Amino acid sequence: MPHKREKRTAAVQIDESLRRVFEEDAEEELPPRLLNLLNQLDQIDAPEVMPAPQRSDGETAQ
Repeated sequence: MPHKREKRTAAVQIDESLRRVFEEDAEEELPPRLLNLLNQLDQIDAPEVMPAPQRSDGETAQ
């Protein structure tokens, strides 16, 4: 059975490896197709959200 220190060391190594992988992904540029889609979404007007109707007891209807 591994000792507490060995478990901690393994956990730290795993944590550092995962951080390194995700940081590399986060720094990569988005593909042009995805950037184009995001730009199209930015130009769409979002509909206004209407508040949920209130019931007679003051609770929100679902």
